[in-house]
Amino acid sequence: ANPNIQILNASELINIRPDRIVARGSAKVGNLDSVGTVASDDSLSGVMSVRAPLMFLVDAGALISPDPVQFVKQGDITMDTSQGLPPKKGPLDGITVLDFSRVLAGPYCTMILADLGARVIKIERIATGDDTRAFGPFIDDESAYFMCFNRGKESIALDIKSPRDRDLLERMLDQADVLVENFRHGVMDRLGYGAERLARTHPHLVYASISGFGHTGPLSDLPGYDMVVQAMGGIMSLTGWPDAPPARVGTSFGDLSAALFAAIGIVASLYKRTRDAQGSRVDIGMLD
Repeated sequence: ANPNIQILNASELINIRPDRIVARGSAKVGNLDSVGTVASDDSLSGVMSVRAPLMFLVDAGALISPDPVQFVKQGDITMDTSQGLPPKKGPLDGITVLDFSRVLAGPYCTMILADLGARVIKIERIATGDDTRAFGPFIDDESAYFMCFNRGKESIALDIKSPRDRDLLERMLDQADVLVENFRHGVMDRLGYGAERLARTHPHLVYASISGFGHTGPLSDLPGYDMVVQAMGGIMSLTGWPDAPPARVGTSFGDLSAALFAAIGIVASLYKRTRDAQGSRVDIGMLD
């Protein structure tokens, strides 16, 4: 009913930042045309250079809600990127991922899988959801941090202690190809969804874990955070100031690199599964 609502197909989405959405299109958008010129329009943040004439920027401040198929944006401009063609599917189209992870390392991994075309279903806690839903800054009462790393995903809140919700989760596992979690060692086992148990009941499943120190070895039971692994790995000794204590690298290097290695391991395991129909265990330690 609102004439100022427009739909942006997620297949056209390139990147979400806290202050803008970057999308691709070739039709006229407000006063922005395909050669990269722009007149005054409050709903446009600017344009890319004419070297990429089919790129434009739209303000993300009016983002309403992301879902696996569409991004809905409120504004006074219109866009048509369909050109009569179906959305382009990514290489992981048809793959379903159950995402038990939260905060950064796991969600960044599953964000990459979603960008590659997988269907990612985020399993969240009842009432609170992912911790990062409470992280600022906020856009229309929604965390920009959360939206950035959970774009293109579906979400369901489950009470793992509830028999009804556990039954639903079992049915989801039957249809899933990948499970990603980043709890401390032993937490998923206590919940009844550990790797060994699911390897018996769901042998097709690629089970990926991201933790501070991996799930084997003398440090496996310890919690691990980005700053801890930066210090223990020696990265902090390379940054900072002369005659001052070591300094943390500005970005969450440990979380993001672990997420990338997990995504690589998952993709490799999915390829292996095409040959032997068996799932694999991917165990990523941030310190490694």
